[in-house]
Amino acid sequence: MIATIARELENNERFLVATHVNPDGDAIGSLGALALVLEGMGKQVVAYCQDEVPGFLRFLPYSDRIVREISGPDRFEVAVVLDCGELDRIGSAAEVLKHVRKIIHIDHHSSGDDFGQLNLVRPECSSTAEILYEIFQAIPVSLTPEAAENLYTAILTDTGSFRFANTTPRALAIAAELVSLGAVPEKVAGEVYDSMSPERIELLRNSSIRSGLILS
Repeated sequence: MIATIARELENNERFLVATHVNPDGDAIGSLGALALVLEGMGKQVVAYCQDEVPGFLRFLPYSDRIVREISGPDRFEVAVVLDCGELDRIGSAAEVLKHVRKIIHIDHHSSGDDFGQLNLVRPECSSTAEILYEIFQAIPVSLTPEAAENLYTAILTDTGSFRFANTTPRALAIAAELVSLGAVPEKVAGEVYDSMSPERIELLRNSSIRSGLILS
């Protein structure tokens, strides 16, 4: 499936990439990384999230280009939905996406709702960003420091700073590779963790719940 999705990214030109409401680090980091890689391949990209990017993630490259409304599904050849267990979790734009010719669903949460024409759901992965990294290797593309920073932030936050049970040798190896490509751990940690607003605390709690560390 990774090779199939890699070919779809190579062979199409107009993409919508979308993620879930109340976005966390994996959602925004994955969204930004995919948008940057596609643009680097010469593709037309619209990145969508219904809700505003949390303040602690606005340092990420591409975060200021994410739109909160979309229309005209015929504008897009492919929609890539990231980090969503079900399509409705992207919010009001779900109805628009249902009319895009092809939906690619990439996630590490197993919900049983395979709503795409192509579905890549891998619960053994630490994050959606880890799956994207493997897809990028299959294209292959050279990751820019900006894309690496997005992916590193996504993995860092979804593993709870590499403390959660989903911190696997593979996740750590990918994080190390992203550092070698330009992600700066000190910078990312400072941006993500130095300001513990109520919004940030709630996102950390939700991430812990999804990782099975605490009960909702």
